Amino acid sequence: MNIREMLLVHTGLKSEQIHTLEKMLEHLCFLKQFYSNLRIIIPAREENSAVEVSTDSDFRVIPLEDPDLIKLLDKDFSHCPLQAGPEIGSCTPVFSGKNEIMALVVYQEKKDSGANLEKLIEWCHRDLHQVYPVNYLVPDGIIIVDSGGEILFTNYVARDICRRLDITGESFEAIIEALGIKQPVFREFLAKPSFISSYIQLRSFDISLLVNPLFAGGDFTGAVLVMSDLTLIKKKERELIKKSTVIKEIHHRVKNNLQTITSLLSLQMRRTNSEKVEKAFNESINRILSIAIIHEVLSHQELEIINLKQTVYKILEMILANMVPPNKAINGEICGQDIYLNALQASNLSLCITELVQNAVEHAFTNQTEGIIRITVEKNEDEVEVTVKDNGGGIQSGEVQNVRSLGMQIVDTITQNNLNGRFFIEGSRAGTSAHIVFPAGSKEGGD
Repeated sequence: MNIREMLLVHTGLKSEQIHTLEKMLEHLCFLKQFYSNLRIIIPAREENSAVEVSTDSDFRVIPLEDPDLIKLLDKDFSHCPLQAGPEIGSCTPVFSGKNEIMALVVYQEKKDSGANLEKLIEWCHRDLHQVYPVNYLVPDGIIIVDSGGEILFTNYVARDICRRLDITGESFEAIIEALGIKQPVFREFLAKPSFISSYIQLRSFDISLLVNPLFAGGDFTGAVLVMSDLTLIKKKERELIKKSTVIKEIHHRVKNNLQTITSLLSLQMRRTNSEKVEKAFNESINRILSIAIIHEVLSHQELEIINLKQTVYKILEMILANMVPPNKAINGEICGQDIYLNALQASNLSLCITELVQNAVEHAFTNQTEGIIRITVEKNEDEVEVTVKDNGGGIQSGEVQNVRSLGMQIVDTITQNNLNGRFFIEGSRAGTSAHIVFPAGSKEGGD
């Protein structure tokens, strides 16, 4: 997952807010002139946890243990930057356009760096073109102001945006006023600086404004403004939203059609007197329903990614409800971590898990009235491993190679050809374990 997908999945941020955080990450080159150990912490949907993005590592979901950070993320804060202590650094909230906190920037000032606005402006004149190449998709306007709000530097993009918006005046105050931001907000920022983002619709333009404060020696020295003209991007985004709505509707209809097919198969199954035919019908119904589960999930979300653990739970629940006889108590358990796969991987894997769970229900507990089927989902380095284990009668190690049922052939073929992985079974008297291991970033298709 990229940073946008990760934020959409784990946080409740809106598209404009996520765009702001992406812009912050793109423009860390300015902040690095003043700070070290930069981290951006965003509240996650899970209680007392957050998404953390740092300059020296990929994004990750972390538990929050520091009470000051939890207090700030719960919106119980003052507008002043929070001094969290030398081991953590300073924390400054990121406010959205409605003056709501949406993230924290945690930083430590560079020791003996001699950082000042003159050096930053010199760097902009000398090296800024290396950070933002000529073919950059949407060049950003860069404005640097001092602690009094006087403009010290503007690039050509900022001047062009101001010209198109008919902004007159050579001061930060004039730009803020033209963008519709009230004067008290501007004055409050100069008195108690914090990271501020604002999404502004001005006439036919969509403008994003990001204000990054700069501190040196504990004092506010100025700020970097990032202005982005998102008019074309927002137009394309609205078109994509319409297409996304159509795609979700298609997933919904596919799910309904698959459920209709299973209903027809169920009606036909009831008309047979053969247990063997009824068993074949039931297995086919479960296979179709496992695919329908994927389409159901995709019909309710914007992204074509699936939470594997949640999907496995639904598949296990469905099979146990359909196949376990009334005189037996076979329960299911799900262990492991939340892992997100693309729709193709999830669809292939759902078929494999369906076959393995069906096989366990049918063969593992022939001499038992109680049992447990435990599915474990784990990610080890760059591989995902799914284990389906039962505590049934088990099979001897010599019999493992002779397991050539249709279901096992389906699992083996899909794992090798579609998931580019490997499938193996381990048997003992304590039960049977079936393992599917495949690369986390693999896509459908093999040799």
